Amino acid sequence: MSIYFDSDSEQFALNFNELTFWSSHFGQLLLDNIPIREKVRVLDVGCATGFPLLELSDRLGKNSSMVGIDPWEAAVKYLNSKIVFRETPNTEVVLADALEIPFKDSHFDLIVSNLGLNNFDQKELVVRECKRVLSQDGRIAISTNYKGHMEEFYSAFKESLKKLNLNEYVEKVEQDESRRSTIPEIQRLFTSEGFASTQMVEKKIFLRYASGTAFLESSFVESCFMSTWKSLLPESKWTEVKATIEDKLNSIAKSEGELRISIPMAYLEFMKQR
Repeated sequence: MSIYFDSDSEQFALNFNELTFWSSHFGQLLLDNIPIREKVRVLDVGCATGFPLLELSDRLGKNSSMVGIDPWEAAVKYLNSKIVFRETPNTEVVLADALEIPFKDSHFDLIVSNLGLNNFDQKELVVRECKRVLSQDGRIAISTNYKGHMEEFYSAFKESLKKLNLNEYVEKVEQDESRRSTIPEIQRLFTSEGFASTQMVEKKIFLRYASGTAFLESSFVESCFMSTWKSLLPESKWTEVKATIEDKLNSIAKSEGELRISIPMAYLEFMKQR
């Protein structure tokens, strides 16, 4: 699992709420569309500090059982403390990787993952393992961002490289931009492993900033994206490129009254067939 922050830091886990706000947009999309019924066994893959696991636990009621798994030890510890504080007896969290889910075959009726699929390097193996622990005709529901994510930023990034005669790095930026899957690619991933697509909902939101400077200096961008963007260039080039990107985004904000960064979202649901 690829993580862009210090996963050993308890302090980061305790201050994860800003990223939870980011993921809440996707989690709400999942909660709006997920099958809701009683007496189901649910697995949340990549549960982090507990959203939407705890919310889903409330909505499904105490006759359902909930398990979250995540390899992030500090987050699992923090989520355990939430479960105890909330007195949520039907919910537990396990320190585990999705490549090796520590449950028997056909154990769960429903698997959810809120932005989890984005962070798995071996997606096919994860889907296969989810299939193993899912009951016949069980369902997996995910929320995800996809190709087109932050297109305003990536456009400014590529334009800045061309302006500075650094065209040799444009392809690396394009590769980073396109590493997010398209919806048809995600659907093929699941159907090739024996799932049938049962529902798909698309939505686009905009993250609004007063300026490009505010966007680039936000702790959200700094903690989740900046290190990846910097790695696409030699360190000696980054300061000038970043300043040029900032100028371009600031010009957009000045012209339009704000900077809007587009985030395409999708809810996808699949049923195990074979």
